[in-house]
Amino acid sequence: MRKTILRMSLLTVLVVPYASADPIAVTEFRQQQVQLFDAQGKQPVERRDAASIQLPLEIADSLAGGFYVVKIGDQAYTVKKRTVRTNRVYELSSVCNNTVAATKAAASRGLGNGECE
Repeated sequence: MRKTILRMSLLTVLVVPYASADPIAVTEFRQQQVQLFDAQGKQPVERRDAASIQLPLEIADSLAGGFYVVKIGDQAYTVKKRTVRTNRVYELSSVCNNTVAATKAAASRGLGNGECE
């Protein structure tokens, strides 16, 4: 009986630099009604028509719970990240290293055709 040992390693690196020096701002709401939360993103405060909020809204902070902190008038609110579009532009690039190694008892053509770079 032959034993075959197969070792596989996949390495992918994703580089995501922010591409603009402008302040990050909300440029559009994805819904007609916007739910505003308190400054900590814990309690809903009010619901407003998106058309009644003057854009762009500068983003003061980004909270770990999926919220952006914005100021409307003199009041700080949070909005869910998934409900807005921003002016943030990313430059994406990736590098992949696909390696397959085996003992003399097995052979492999490898993974992929070098499509990652």
